[in-house]
Amino acid sequence: MNLKRLSLGLLPLAGVLLLAACSQSTTAPGSTVTYQVVSNRTAYAVLQKADGSVLTSKTIAAGTTDVTFDNVPAGALITTLVTNYDNHTTHHLAFTAPASVIQGRTIYRFGSTARSFSNVQITGPCPSGSDASTTIRSVAATGLGDGYADSNATTCASNGSGGYDFTLSADYAAADSTGSIVMTLFAQGGALTTPAVARYMTLAPSQTTLAVSAGDWKAATAYSASMTFSPALVSGETAYARLMPYARYNGVEVPLTSTVNNVNVNTVGASSVPFSGAQADLAGTTSYDLFARFQRQTCTPACIDNTVYTERASSTAPLNATLAIGTDTWPMLQTFSWKANATTSPVITYPASSVFASAKTVYADVNATSGGTHNEWEILYTGGAGANGTITYPDLPANLQSFIPVPASTGNLANLTITDVGYQSWWFSAAWPSNSNEVDAETTAATTAGLTSVPHTRGPRFLGGSGLQMR
Repeated sequence: MNLKRLSLGLLPLAGVLLLAACSQSTTAPGSTVTYQVVSNRTAYAVLQKADGSVLTSKTIAAGTTDVTFDNVPAGALITTLVTNYDNHTTHHLAFTAPASVIQGRTIYRFGSTARSFSNVQITGPCPSGSDASTTIRSVAATGLGDGYADSNATTCASNGSGGYDFTLSADYAAADSTGSIVMTLFAQGGALTTPAVARYMTLAPSQTTLAVSAGDWKAATAYSASMTFSPALVSGETAYARLMPYARYNGVEVPLTSTVNNVNVNTVGASSVPFSGAQADLAGTTSYDLFARFQRQTCTPACIDNTVYTERASSTAPLNATLAIGTDTWPMLQTFSWKANATTSPVITYPASSVFASAKTVYADVNATSGGTHNEWEILYTGGAGANGTITYPDLPANLQSFIPVPASTGNLANLTITDVGYQSWWFSAAWPSNSNEVDAETTAATTAGLTSVPHTRGPRFLGGSGLQMR
């Protein structure tokens, strides 16, 4: 599965680090590692041993600078740090990753990403058996995951003669391998007892109109599915679930349902989430995906959002699926905490699991805001490192310990991701393997103020975020 939620926006110029492309290679013990830092303010680079102890550090002048470390030991880490100033707040930002990952890369402050849209006017008759209250909904394949690029809706009487006339905003940033948008019309409701589907495969970027004929409409198939989870909800807990079936076509995932299946549950004792709807079969398709997301929030008293993602490839359309969270998927992280002080770097603890031994990427981000200063520190591990229930951030030299996020009574946030998707795909790519698992946790620390539910964003990481990024 691909990007789950985009967080795009322009940052003030003082906070923007520009992007520069570099190649990547691996490193051997004793080798030289060179990477690039792009910053409009003084930055710092620290080389650390695998155990986190500091080997050496460098001060980096503002601008675009190649940073080189010689005699890099096996398992070494590199931490890059920079200070920015936004909206009367001092931002101390740090990013840590294995030296083998940093080699040939660029570290920068996120700016913005352009997207391409085209408006397409859609006209045509409604399917047989519908009436003026039947809804026509357009759904475009996003190539970006469990949402839709567009989901415009109208009714069969919208053009005054029992048909429809409306505009779809197609997102060509998510085009298929032919450069076209894969788009579907769903008709349902009103006098139409069986939902109908019309599918289009070649909506080209230059196309501004689409005429649908009566013969384009085909009957859809009803489906029902469910997710089960344990333990059951207790008072004050909430759960959210999403289940989406897709067909793979020309490199994108084509939605097979007319709406996103989102279900919220807060009933004490609930242990399952039901789904139902209308599903379209894609003629000629032999590859399907079923994507599921389950999110649970617990406040005891600090609030923890834990989220499980799974995706499964299938040779048949994934009708009537049943998934058990923690059995068919990776387990939830229902406890998750972190600590740090002014001189000791953060330590994250969470429940270990044998399934995490197959993790290929582990990512964590801890941050704290206090007295007009915001400290954020991201860390990336590859392979199973950090997947044993404890993540210990490396040490910093004395002159850089002001970058350490220190939990206060409020204003704390931490994110953790463990996934069997390799970091190249998780961080950089919009193409995910057809079988994958991920578990996330987001938490406050030492506070009873609660946590606004903002599910952690799955990769590619370079498309979003407010801290330092890598490319």
